[in-house]
Amino acid sequence: MSNTGQVTDQVTEQVERLLNVIGDNAYSTKELMELLGLKHRQTFRDNYLLPAMEKGLLK
Repeated sequence: MSNTGQVTDQVTEQVERLLNVIGDNAYSTKELMELLGLKHRQTFRDNYLLPAMEKGLLK
């Protein structure tokens, strides 16, 4: 998924990092957390995953 200026303006830095890591690939939660250097699952969920899903950027 490529980021447009409009999308970038609407998302947090965490969501932007998540989208950049994912690209067009599919990853497990564990893999994404490792790629982002995160260890706390709740932080990943609350700050990265849910905001991206709420904006319709992830399924």
